[in-house]
Amino acid sequence: MSRGGCAIARSLQRRKVDQTGTPDAGSPTVEVLRYTFLSLALAVASLLLLPFYGLALVVLPLPALVATMRYGAWAGVIVAVAAALPVTALAGPGLGVAVALIVLALGVGQALLTAAGVHAGRMLTFCIAVFVAAACAAAASAFVSGAITAAELAKASQLFQAEFARYAGGSAAQTARAAKELGDAYIYLLPSGLIVLCLATGLANFLVSQVLLQRRSLPSAALARFSEWQIPWYLAWGFLVGLACAVGYRYLAPAHRQPALYAGLNLIVIFGTLYMVQGLAIVFSLFDRFKLAPPVRGVLLVLAAFLQLFVQALTWLGLFDTWFDYRKLNKEE
Repeated sequence: MSRGGCAIARSLQRRKVDQTGTPDAGSPTVEVLRYTFLSLALAVASLLLLPFYGLALVVLPLPALVATMRYGAWAGVIVAVAAALPVTALAGPGLGVAVALIVLALGVGQALLTAAGVHAGRMLTFCIAVFVAAACAAAASAFVSGAITAAELAKASQLFQAEFARYAGGSAAQTARAAKELGDAYIYLLPSGLIVLCLATGLANFLVSQVLLQRRSLPSAALARFSEWQIPWYLAWGFLVGLACAVGYRYLAPAHRQPALYAGLNLIVIFGTLYMVQGLAIVFSLFDRFKLAPPVRGVLLVLAAFLQLFVQALTWLGLFDTWFDYRKLNKEE
């Protein structure tokens, strides 16, 4: 932690003392105990979401985050370890250790980085990277241990697609063909699906954490308004390379066609999601510029959520902003 961050942490540790020299009701020991019990309660409650534990990890680090900002890293470590104890006892040491590491990173680590004045864009990248690392480790462990197999995932996706096609009124042959195609694609697109989920959960954790710090009058990262969000220009290469692979795979040797196609599709899903968000930010800037009424904004947001053509338009709008800078932000982060 930098010297400035240490100074902030020390200043936040000082509590008010009355004229007799007795600590007030919010003494560090009492407050740390309170955050510890809160962390224990959240950890126990999070076990109810065990199949979707990533969602629980959005809020589970918050007590450690605030404890670190107010009383230093030692307090955050105590709270983080407390969060892992019930998980270890009820779900096993593997998940318990993983929870401890993630809470330490997103709670203690994020607090120290915030106090040190790290840029909001880098903070967000850090939060997303923690979730990506955790998801990759969990997926690798599940496949290596045999808890999940490619055949089971393909079967589940085929059943889902078959039901969807049957609901849509497709013939038996069309239903079987669509189920087989989705079953094959689902396995190969699983990496991009996990990363997109990590993007969403990392963003949620960062936003919730910084809003909580602001409301408690603690140091927080200065995040730009959503209408001013801009992705670094060099990430456009990820989308362009994916597009080139998805379009040009036919011209490769037969043995390389399928790997190139699915690699391209994964890149398009990941970077297309990023540029869809940037396109939405551009639309929000237009909302502000033309002062559109809330009902009109709501209709456009519904279109963005449910119409694939509108989503694609947002993606291309966000991509071309890399070169045309519609909002004249002239920023790289």
